[in-house]
Amino acid sequence: MRLGSRRVALTKRGMNALRRSFDRRFSALAAAPAFAVIMIVTGVPLLANVVFSFTEFNPADFSFRWAGLANYSREESTSSSSVSGP
Repeated sequence: MRLGSRRVALTKRGMNALRRSFDRRFSALAAAPAFAVIMIVTGVPLLANVVFSFTEFNPADFSFRWAGLANYSREESTSSSSVSGP
């Protein structure tokens, strides 16, 4: 049997090396879909929240208006005066 440019004898040692190589590749391929799903499930909402934080969104008519940093400057000026504490 030939793998690449070198000849591999199908001995017990050669089969074990081949099996270990296959196991490493298989484990990476088996974990890839789970990793992709986790990245989508956490990444898409995170990205959406960042984008929505820079817009004025009206859920009644599902309209967007770009607000930029105005949302953050307005929040900073109103939150410090309305916060009461001990």
